[in-house]
Amino acid sequence: MYRDVLWLTIGLRSLKDEELSVLKHRQELNVYLTPRLLEEIQDFNGKVGIALYDLDSKESLLINEKEVFRAASLIKIPIMLELFRQVQAGKVSLSDSVTYNATDRAGGFGALQNHRFGTKHKIGQLFEWMISISDNNATNVLMRVLGPANININLRAQGLGKSEIRHHLPRTYPPEKRRNMTTPINILKMFKKIYSGEEYITENSKKMISTLQQQALNEEIPRYLPKGTSIGHKTGMLSGTVHDVGIVNLYQRRYI
Repeated sequence: MYRDVLWLTIGLRSLKDEELSVLKHRQELNVYLTPRLLEEIQDFNGKVGIALYDLDSKESLLINEKEVFRAASLIKIPIMLELFRQVQAGKVSLSDSVTYNATDRAGGFGALQNHRFGTKHKIGQLFEWMISISDNNATNVLMRVLGPANININLRAQGLGKSEIRHHLPRTYPPEKRRNMTTPINILKMFKKIYSGEEYITENSKKMISTLQQQALNEEIPRYLPKGTSIGHKTGMLSGTVHDVGIVNLYQRRYI
């Protein structure tokens, strides 16, 4: 089966426990990890993209970082950034209540599908469902409130134009050319914005990170990390596509 993969897990699972000490002892990521990653993916029947950044040393490890992938639920990351951009601009508040409409119904699972159409829910609650349990219905409500055009305009303004929202999350997905898209380097830059403090005030950055840390879907990156490792991340899956991206605190270092 051919698969698209945008994740760090393929690298983590190729390392034995004692080999993770390369990160603990702060050896150069590219010198040690890149050959291992290339060896791991050379026979992989699919397309792999990896973007790793050490927030402390500022060192990057990039493989196929500009390759365009189907975004799947990673599209919820730019939606999250747009939400907090509008919160800071005073356009919306996390305490605002919005209506769940029939047109917001999507496939997948989540909490909102258990509520009737016409019910009202706070934006903050919808945001937490969108990230922590990847609720597609909550995502569609937020996308409608924020405006897909606004999200795309902001992405292009930040030089992230290869990431694009082309549709709401449906019950059945449209043809390939109409899918929501992103790249490893775009997602990496989005996570750096959360940490940089240049665009989001501390309170909002902390809210995004803490919600990412509540992620309930932990079968990819967290599986291969030492027990107790702090990670805030977001998964994305479609048929033939697997993603996981996040911020990892490992051996007193921070990695995206």
